[in-house]
Amino acid sequence: MLDRIPKRDIFAWNALIRARLADRKPSEAILIYCQMLLRGVNADNHTFPRILNAARLGGAFFSGRQVHGHVLKLGLGSDDFVVTALVSMYGDLDGPCSARKILDGSSRRNPVSWTLLMGMYSDQEKPNLALKVFYEMAAAGVPSTPLRSVLDGKKIHDLARKSGLELHPLVANVLVKMYFDCEDMVSWTTVISGAVHTGAFNEGLKLFRELCADGRKPDHFTVSAVLPACARMSASRHGREIHGYTIRHGVGAGLPAVQNALMDMFVKSGRLESAQKIFFQMAEKDVVSWTVMIMGYSLHGRGEDGVKLFREMERDPTGVAPDAAAYYAVLHACHTACMVEQGSSSSAASESQGSNTSLSSPASSPALESSRRRGPSSRNGEWRTARRSSGRSSTAAGSTGTCRRGSGRRRSSQSSSRSTPRTTLQLDRGGGKFHVFRVGDVFHPRSVRIRWELDRMMEKMREEGLSLDADFSLHDVDEERESIPAGHSELLAIAFGLISTPVGAVIRVTKNLRLCRSCHASAKHISWLTGRDILLKDPLRFHHFRDGECSCRDLW
Repeated sequence: MLDRIPKRDIFAWNALIRARLADRKPSEAILIYCQMLLRGVNADNHTFPRILNAARLGGAFFSGRQVHGHVLKLGLGSDDFVVTALVSMYGDLDGPCSARKILDGSSRRNPVSWTLLMGMYSDQEKPNLALKVFYEMAAAGVPSTPLRSVLDGKKIHDLARKSGLELHPLVANVLVKMYFDCEDMVSWTTVISGAVHTGAFNEGLKLFRELCADGRKPDHFTVSAVLPACARMSASRHGREIHGYTIRHGVGAGLPAVQNALMDMFVKSGRLESAQKIFFQMAEKDVVSWTVMIMGYSLHGRGEDGVKLFREMERDPTGVAPDAAAYYAVLHACHTACMVEQGSSSSAASESQGSNTSLSSPASSPALESSRRRGPSSRNGEWRTARRSSGRSSTAAGSTGTCRRGSGRRRSSQSSSRSTPRTTLQLDRGGGKFHVFRVGDVFHPRSVRIRWELDRMMEKMREEGLSLDADFSLHDVDEERESIPAGHSELLAIAFGLISTPVGAVIRVTKNLRLCRSCHASAKHISWLTGRDILLKDPLRFHHFRDGECSCRDLW
């Protein structure tokens, strides 16, 4: 058959080589190339890519190098297809370093060759070198080809993740555009979930908004992935908007995973009533549903309700069995309610069922042990009795005594906050805005008015005979110890809430350090004097101040 091929018909020779490659016979393709040369037929730019591919597939590195010599002799070393075939052959048979030399020696560098080289470095777990090639490609002005394959896009995404650049603004925007072009909702969810889990909450919310703005409909997986970014008081408005979206579009209706994520978001953003409503409307509850609600009750100072709900869970006809997380939640609730006996029985039940519940939880703290001696009833009425007697003087000495006994442990738990010596406070407003205050803050635009309102509250307290406990033993922050109580950031934020929110609106404040006793007592007094509800979240719990009392019952 070879004898019947016209001597100068290079097209026929190329077709024969291509047929052998299609039959997965690279060695025969190389033999045909040798016969073509013996007959005096010169290869062209269509022949060399096929022969170089045959050498790569057959592992014939020596033959491939000979073909490379032929390429150079015929002056085809700048052809895009030939260069790509050389890079691929050297990369597979001699490593990416040799492929890089080929690319560097070429006068023309096409996007495919650059991409091949990046893929080689990535396959060898060398993401930094792959990114270096990418930056060089961009600096050289090489135009990139449109990417329409999700699989290829995920390879690039994996490369960015290995290099720690997944959340870099430029890289993240490119990934979002790529996933948008590839129309893959799973990939969108992956990017949003990655941002949220690494603490980039604002970036995760931004991606979710872009997803909706592009006319796409997030599914229940996407909603569950973005909701943890809203589990903060400052992002409560975003969480409510997403909840509204799920209702309007029926996303996650009847799915415990979405309902659990919504409940967790509402609990952590200070809206326990909304979490309650979702919980009691759920047709199907799993162990996570019960655990989230029990822990929510405890964090908001309603430990008795948390223990009661745990007992309901044990009697639930669906047979939901408590796990380690559920036992931890009920122990936390027992601590909040000072229900020592119930906490001990729950701990014993946990151990009998083999649940790996850490008893170093708050349920075993010295404060709970001290309440065994005092009992919950004395703690409930202590502050009220002290206020009614002796000219409404309230020092809450007995209540804070239990806190002092455990202050050593609490102080050590707060030592991690020393890296941020300024106390930051966020005041959530109706329009979704929030303000940050620091101790002794005088830079707020309404600083003078805030100080005036705070001084007015302090004067009212003195007129009513309300005294403050000047004990700052819970504070390891020197600036707050040295500042007068009226200059503490939580009081500045509360005063700003009094002058900037409508009468009757809840003042919502977030503090990144624990409250001192003086500010805690001041907040109770202010709630009684003004008739306003104050919701203040510190790193451990929510403090609901109402009518001169706090949900923590002065044990925090």
